[in-house]
Amino acid sequence: MKYLYDFGISQDDPNVEGNVLALDNSNLLCLASGGEVPLSLLANFDTKIKAVDISVNQIRLCKLKLAAILDLEPAEAAVFLGFKKDIKKDWEKYYNKVIHALSDEEVDFWNKYKLNILRGPIKYSRFERYLSFFCKILRLILGKKKLMQFFELESIEAQKSYFDRYLEKKIIFWIFRIAFSPKLYKNRGLARQALIHQKGNDMASMFYERFRDFFTATPASSNFYLQFYLMGEVLFATGLPDYLKPGGIENLRKRKYNLEFEVKSVQDEISGSDRLNYENYALSNISDWVSVNTMNDLMNGISQKSCVDSTLLIRYIHKNPVNEKMVNLGFNFNPSLKDSLKSIDRFPFYSLIKAEKISRQ
Repeated sequence: MKYLYDFGISQDDPNVEGNVLALDNSNLLCLASGGEVPLSLLANFDTKIKAVDISVNQIRLCKLKLAAILDLEPAEAAVFLGFKKDIKKDWEKYYNKVIHALSDEEVDFWNKYKLNILRGPIKYSRFERYLSFFCKILRLILGKKKLMQFFELESIEAQKSYFDRYLEKKIIFWIFRIAFSPKLYKNRGLARQALIHQKGNDMASMFYERFRDFFTATPASSNFYLQFYLMGEVLFATGLPDYLKPGGIENLRKRKYNLEFEVKSVQDEISGSDRLNYENYALSNISDWVSVNTMNDLMNGISQKSCVDSTLLIRYIHKNPVNEKMVNLGFNFNPSLKDSLKSIDRFPFYSLIKAEKISRQ
């Protein structure tokens, strides 16, 4: 089956947004992507969120996740979405509960692909399907039992020792060389548009250098990214995304009307608004996907139209969005977040920038 969307899971760890942005009693504009950022932030903060994405199928996935949260128990939602394996074969039972919260158009879409996503919809994206192939190879090389021992370690220091002893292998570096070679990764792992600024960047070496932090900077037992990608499922309930934990689900059910999903680009949301009432912006790695001029226009729009003091969190892999054209836009940039947030970022493959904009009186 051809992939249905680019991302089943957002690689933006909402722990970072929750730390950098002042979210309570505020308005946030963010990318929808796989839904982890808006859903987890609403699970933890009393905020209003608008999540946009140019892909209608990404929005459909986000709404399916929200429906699962509203209609299923935490453990059931984790199985239905694909974070946990469906040992009891209850997926279709959960599906029949969830679709009642969707529009007729959304139900028609998911019914069309129902038989293809029985292991959970998050597993049927371009990125997850691509990465899962190489993660299976890693499991074979390292051994599933040995990896399970890693996830049962009780301290960061023990994880570091374990990584240095068992996981720092040349063969892993060569797997990175293959998986992130531009010719293979482009189109198969990511849309070609995501790599327009990649030329000259050695992705394999860059990602491999951050691989150790992925394993050792945060507790493995609570890192759903690490568990899901490496083992094929989230091993521990405490490691699930916050929106799938009992407290998070309770909050989301109370705050569901504070969340809006729309098929739209961030650029169109900014350019099409006369006034921007967002105190917070989570812009992910937009600068990797768009031209320098488009990114400059986006930042200029926020600068000109923001009528409140605002804070932006920006990620990037290939293209730093900060350039000389932003000098007079009134932003204070802090590009050194990565190191200070290392202990909470469960997916540490991005560079991070905080930008603070003081509104004009």
